[in-house]
Amino acid sequence: HLSVAPDTPPPMTTLGYTAMRKPIANKGLTFTKEQPEQLGLRVLMPAAKTSTKFETERAMVALRHKTSPIYM
Repeated sequence: HLSVAPDTPPPMTTLGYTAMRKPIANKGLTFTKEQPEQLGLRVLMPAAKTSTKFETERAMVALRHKTSPIYM
């Protein structure tokens, strides 16, 4: 049994395009410098980088502009 910090994500077993299709692996533009290379995504990633905080704020703005209810 390995002990890992609570904020450590599970190791990824898929790479490249398949990893981008998994919501748990796809962090949009918030990957660290090393992560695209580790996941085989280097050529699949845009050159832009943003923070998780910025992406969260952008998503909240989009949600606030919705005119119909959001159902889960």
